[in-house]
Formats: sequence, C-alpha cells, structure tokens
Amino acid sequence: MKRGFKFLFINVLLLFISLFLSGCLFIPHTTEVAPAIKGQIVDECSGKGICGAEITYTIKAENQYSEFAISDKNGYFQTKAPTQWHYIVYIGSPGHYPAPDWICVTEIKLHICKDGYLPKHIVLLEDPTATDVLKKTNLGKIKLSPKAP
Repeated sequence: MKRGFKFLFINVLLLFISLFLSGCLFIPHTTEVAPAIKGQIVDECSGKGICGAEITYTIKAENQYSEFAISDKNGYFQTKAPTQWHYIVYIGSPGHYPAPDWICVTEIKLHICKDGYLPKHIVLLEDPTATDVLKKTNLGKIKLSPKAP
C-alpha cells in the first residue's frame, strides 16, 4: 500500500511540475532600442547621390548602441534596427511573451562622412522625454557640402 501511494504521489508531483514549467520559460530575447532608418546622401551642389558615404547611427540609452551603413552607388543607405539582448523569466501562458518596457533612449544621432565632403552631424532625438522615439524612419535626402579646395 505504501509503495503504491508513493508511486502515485511521485506521478502527481511530476505532472504538477511539468504543467507549471510549461508556463515558466527562461527566454533569450531582443528588443529594438530604436527603429531602422534609411535615406539618401546627396551632393549639395549637384543633387547627385554620393557613393561610399559612411553613416553611423548612434543611440544612447542604458548603454550605447551603434549601427553602421555605407551608401550605395546612388547614395541610398539603410541601417538595421539597434537591438538589446536580455533574458526574461516568464511565468504565464505559453505563447504570450511580454516585451520589457524599461529601455529609456536619451539621445539619437547620425554622423555622416565621406572624403572630399564636410562631415555632417544630425540629432534625431531632441526631447528625451518623448514617447515616440523616432517618428520618421525614412530621412529622405541628406545633403553633404563639398570641402573647399
């Protein structure tokens, strides 16, 4: 009788643990810190696209995140969305994973440089208390001024 009760108790305990752990997950997760951006780098005088311009997209939050891009033959560029890795221990319904909301972006900048042109710095986030981090992801045409000879 004791052996049968012990066997039943262990099975019920294992069933309870497996049901509980099906809703408890340790998940590696990424969250976008800011959206990807795109645009075109053009010569201020001619309006033609500048090939090979280096674009550095910098976001300051808890840490500093950077994405890099180089403009194509027509001056177009696109960066990836900077992401932050973290782990979530989640207890709840399987299939419903929350995204953390503690990322506080304080500054977003764009630095563009190309030999023969003056470097350009653009501040994309002016108000760190803004709820919408970056309203425009397509920055359109960005003009670079040629260096004086």
